Amino acid sequence: MRRREKEQARLLRQSGKSVKEIERLLNVPRSSVSVWVRDIPLTAMQKKRLSERGHSLEVLEKRRSTRLANESRRRTIFLEKGHSDIKEFPDIDVFMLGIGLYLGEGSKTDRGKIELSNTDPRIIQIFIRFLMQSCGYPLSRIHATIGIHSHLSIDKAEKYWSTISGIPLRQFSKTFIQISRAGKGERDKLPFGTFSVGVYDTAARVRLEGWIQGIYKRLFPTEYVLHSMTKLRI
Repeated sequence: MRRREKEQARLLRQSGKSVKEIERLLNVPRSSVSVWVRDIPLTAMQKKRLSERGHSLEVLEKRRSTRLANESRRRTIFLEKGHSDIKEFPDIDVFMLGIGLYLGEGSKTDRGKIELSNTDPRIIQIFIRFLMQSCGYPLSRIHATIGIHSHLSIDKAEKYWSTISGIPLRQFSKTFIQISRAGKGERDKLPFGTFSVGVYDTAARVRLEGWIQGIYKRLFPTEYVLHSMTKLRI
């Protein structure tokens, strides 16, 4: 018998700890703790405290389970809507180009936004039109950021990209200064830096995933079933 653990368990029980707490603190089986402390009575105050704590934990767990279930249902709704939305786009060229650009160039690390970075003004213009026409965002909801090498003009880059995109400078985030080991001549191939545009919207990101899955399902129905079994993600 582990005498030291038993003595510690009894002292902890006398202080009002629950069997579960003692199990965690001493790293011993709960069945052993129950046997060691079963003859130790608890005061009315200790019983009340344990009861309130248990109730509080139960409420928190129920809230957590409900929140996760609601998020799962919400995600499913947006995914299903994304599948059915595809055939309803009047400008299919913008829609398909936007999807393709996002798959190839879009940022996929943050599930709370839709964002694309590029140096080609045509790609930026197409993606902005996709955000506006296909995703339904006004230009005022689209944010922008410039990444540029330190020796180049930030003012010129901001004016250039604002003109190209139509996005006013007040919607630009702080310009990101890039440091490169390449020669100055090589860096000057990108005189206006890299431009990023996007929107912050978790629901829209999930809907976009639904569109992509819907297109993939139409093109590769058999493969889609296999990927769905492993929760296809982008």
